[in-house]
Amino acid sequence: MVDRKGARGAEKARRRGAGATIGGTAGGGTAGGSAADVEVLLVEDHPVFRKGLRGALEAEADLRVVAEAEDGETALELARTLRPAVAVVDLQLPGMHGIEVVR
Repeated sequence: MVDRKGARGAEKARRRGAGATIGGTAGGGTAGGSAADVEVLLVEDHPVFRKGLRGALEAEADLRVVAEAEDGETALELARTLRPAVAVVDLQLPGMHGIEVVR
């Protein structure tokens, strides 16, 4: 079953640029991606560090960052919607601790 409320929230956040960046779809199918790529959700509230971390992750041939979030609530919405294989989560997030996000 698709969590439509979560999908709408993630789409709304992506459109307004508040806390989320979606860079592909779950299950492969984006330009340059392959079915063997490990899909990664990146959760970090500092934009410069998040950009650098994304670059480091995407430098690996088998990793693909499918979305970014800058807070815990957005991360949870994106995780429910996109179902990435891996989440790289900062522990010190605004509003919700990173440990709460991964539980």
